[in-house]
Amino acid sequence: MPAYSENMKYNFVCLLLASALLIAATAQAWGDSLLRYGYSTQELRSNEGYNKYLKDRYGAKGIRLDGYLVGVTFLRTSGVGIGLEYSSTSGRTRYQTLNREKQENTLDLQTLLLLLSSYRGNWEWSVGGGVNNLSRTFYGYGNSYITTDNIKNQLGTRSSETLGTTVILQGLYNVFNSRLQWSVGARYIIAQNEINSSDIRPAHNSKSIQETQNFDLGGLALLTTLTYHF
Repeated sequence: MPAYSENMKYNFVCLLLASALLIAATAQAWGDSLLRYGYSTQELRSNEGYNKYLKDRYGAKGIRLDGYLVGVTFLRTSGVGIGLEYSSTSGRTRYQTLNREKQENTLDLQTLLLLLSSYRGNWEWSVGGGVNNLSRTFYGYGNSYITTDNIKNQLGTRSSETLGTTVILQGLYNVFNSRLQWSVGARYIIAQNEINSSDIRPAHNSKSIQETQNFDLGGLALLTTLTYHF
């Protein structure tokens, strides 16, 4: 798992403090608590922006992000809950260089969300927002200015981090409802991170000029979760 940048740590701490204050301010109104662990899988779009650049440059059509999520939710007797969720998903693009060497690029995405949920029978509906940290690791040359003097020092693996915001809409169905609960469902994710033209692996336009583009990390994700009531 990649290390967090200082900005990401600051955003995480601010969201945690805001959530803690909100829960503490209404502590007497909360009843049961839920502890959740789950698995998520999502296929990224590849039709525009930085997504299209990865498709055209590396053949990265349909990058899949898979990983886990953990969260805690505090419930009211009215069937409403507020909670925090942390998720970590990753994906990779395998390709072959002009020298027929097999290489891969990796994506690692960490997200922290504040969730508001409503419970109706076997259904759970949630809306949430928060921050994310995207780490991209690439193999290749450090920049496009390659000479016979620096080519040996340019080749290798490098990483870059970007920060962004995330909004989700989610629906889960409880397959069985007891103290230990198994649920399946989906969430729609809205998240875009800006990849600057000065990045280690920026996008290029039709004239091969580096340019800033958005990396769309949103779309439909499928979920399965285990939840414990305590």
